Amino acid sequence: MAINLKKIDELFRSDAVELFCPYCGTKTYCLVNLTLCSNCESIISMTRPAVLKKDSQLVQSLEKINSLSDADYYSEENFESAISIYDELISSKGNIGYIYAKALLLIKYSNYVLSNINYTSHGFMEENYTYSQKSMNLVSNARLLFYKLISIAESNTKSNINSFNDAYFIFLAYIKLGRLKSAQDALDNLKKFKENNGINITYANLIFDINKADFDSSLLISEKLLSSGVIHLNILFYHAFAMFHINKFKQSKKILNVLQNYIKNENINNLKEDIIIKSALY
Repeated sequence: MAINLKKIDELFRSDAVELFCPYCGTKTYCLVNLTLCSNCESIISMTRPAVLKKDSQLVQSLEKINSLSDADYYSEENFESAISIYDELISSKGNIGYIYAKALLLIKYSNYVLSNINYTSHGFMEENYTYSQKSMNLVSNARLLFYKLISIAESNTKSNINSFNDAYFIFLAYIKLGRLKSAQDALDNLKKFKENNGINITYANLIFDINKADFDSSLLISEKLLSSGVIHLNILFYHAFAMFHINKFKQSKKILNVLQNYIKNENINNLKEDIIIKSALY
């Protein structure tokens, strides 16, 4: 079942609305008033003006974080400033979505620190060792945040507070930790909640299959969703990702070229680079 990429592109060009993530501030185009954030994958349903009306300070804080952590302005000072803003949000709002978003930012910061290592130098380089240690510490801190999130969310779900949303964050955290057995249990738990609308469960299944490298299964899910009109940019990205891993490089690149019209995301650029490298080997 092939997807109609041209039709999808036309739909987004003519009918897309832009939603605003209240956890990371990313703006994501969608065709309905409910989608998954193209950065942190949280469930979002409000436009920027709607969030601004509800909490203008939150919008300012999130947009400041995004400007500080933009790839064009990467620096350790900017990352540290962005993290401190998340600390304030976590303290003032107590929502686990900010814990999750901060953990993702720490991973992004870690990758930036690693990029400063000079692999062409000979012998022991103290500066390179410093970068390596800092990167590992940042990842370790991110993992601790994921576990903190799980602990808080499990307590919330037992008390029926923010039940489905918290259960979904538990699933995402286990995925990021690479604990697939626990992620499977969290996925099974998601299905018990009455407020899930089907797409969230199917999307979680897609994420799970991608992370256990079952690309044939993930393609069946993404093709079914995209061909039946359930079109979200994240699903399209995972479709391209799976295509790449079964060596369908041209199809993957075509999807990524369309996605770049709507998403500013390092994952797209990284995958396009991987396509260039891997396709040269075939």
